[in-house]
Amino acid sequence: MFSKLWIINILFAAFAVFSGIKAYDIWYKKEMPKAEMPADAPKAENRSEKRMMSKTLPPESEYSIVAEKNLFSPERKEIIPEASEPEPEIKTDDPFAKRIVLYGVIMMDAYKAALVENPDRKPDERKDKWVKEGDILGEFQVAEIRKESILLADKDKKYEVLLYDKQKSGNKEKTAAKAPAANQPTVVVSESTAVKASGSGTSGGKAQDKSPSEPQFEMVDTPFGQMKRLIKPQPSPSENQAGAESEIDTPFGKMKQKN
Repeated sequence: MFSKLWIINILFAAFAVFSGIKAYDIWYKKEMPKAEMPADAPKAENRSEKRMMSKTLPPESEYSIVAEKNLFSPERKEIIPEASEPEPEIKTDDPFAKRIVLYGVIMMDAYKAALVENPDRKPDERKDKWVKEGDILGEFQVAEIRKESILLADKDKKYEVLLYDKQKSGNKEKTAAKAPAANQPTVVVSESTAVKASGSGTSGGKAQDKSPSEPQFEMVDTPFGQMKRLIKPQPSPSENQAGAESEIDTPFGKMKQKN
């Protein structure tokens, strides 16, 4: 009986013979005749040529701008922009505009508002008011709100109100300096009075009556203004001696004792 190993070897040998015959036919057999196309069949057109022919050229009118504005033309002239209307001159010498004080500006995205002093306020109105672009302020209209100023328009004239106006701030400082000093609180500094001791001549001894010392204060400068500070009393020599320590002998050795 044949073993399984021999059966596998026979199968491999048959496969090798079959593969060899097929390889021989491919390498050494004559070429097979090609199939001829019938004469009435349409010829295949070149796709690339067809695509090129399908694209049409743009009309010459599209290149007219390039021809008219030739960068290398000797007759080329400088392009002069159209003259725009001059903006009105910004002034700051109007009496009414000088009375307006700008306190602050708020600018958040498209929202713009300014806090100004209302010069023509009524008795029941506040001293300051918030205005936006287009609002009416006295005889003027708020034309524009900027970071550090606002523009007031009156027909063909514009007036600028600055946020940091030295002249207006200087006037405020002068008025504050001219304010009477009576508005400021007065500070009273009390000093301790020493009472003289009266001696009795009958007994020959000297008896002294000491009144309790009043607290003393001193003025110091602080970021919030002048303030009073309590002066700590210095201990007298007798108090220093009373608080001194002395050593005494005890059955347990030397020990310290306060006088």
